[in-house]
Amino acid sequence: MLCRATAQETLSLSKAIATGDVSLITLEREVSLKMAINTPTIRSAFRGNDEVAYSVAHVLCKRFLGSFTFSTKLEPAQIEVFTIDTLDKFQYESLDDMVLFFKMARSGTFGTAKKGIDSNLVYGEWFPKYLELKAIEREKAVQAAQKAHSAITVSEEDLKKAYAKKIERQRWEARRAMIDKLTRNMDRQMLEDTITSWENDPTRQNLVQLLKMKRKSIK
Repeated sequence: MLCRATAQETLSLSKAIATGDVSLITLEREVSLKMAINTPTIRSAFRGNDEVAYSVAHVLCKRFLGSFTFSTKLEPAQIEVFTIDTLDKFQYESLDDMVLFFKMARSGTFGTAKKGIDSNLVYGEWFPKYLELKAIEREKAVQAAQKAHSAITVSEEDLKKAYAKKIERQRWEARRAMIDKLTRNMDRQMLEDTITSWENDPTRQNLVQLLKMKRKSIK
């Protein structure tokens, strides 16, 4: 569900999240770093749709902040500031990144919130760790693409070589058939005379070896 190829798909999903028409639990189960590096950034997907961007970010931020069991909760104004900070930090990341980062941070992947949760902790300490993981995943994708390209190139070279061998084999078979026909009624002396003649003929020297092979059958 999260694997979107276009900004429009990201925009449509964001509207569904903001209105509660999509299950965030389902999205969190499906999202991955591999998907996140292949989806449009917040900056590109929401160009001209700032209201939608804020709405979906606010829903995700509020859910994330509410998942912690601290007795003191952030005030609405603080959640608003946190949402703005989130949009700023994620402008060059994707909606998938936002969903995945909050999921991982909530589960303690990047560390533990001991006293409380705020932008300093989330974006000063945890977010850089997420970006490191994403960079590693992107490098893996680049290496995989390079490996696949190399495999295709090797396959093309192998195909060319195999085709060249096939053509050469067909030519050899045609030459052998011609020699068989030519020597069908020859005796040994005629064969040796022909070999000597062709050895001195530049246009037929490539056939001499086939003629010499007839020594085994023509006595």
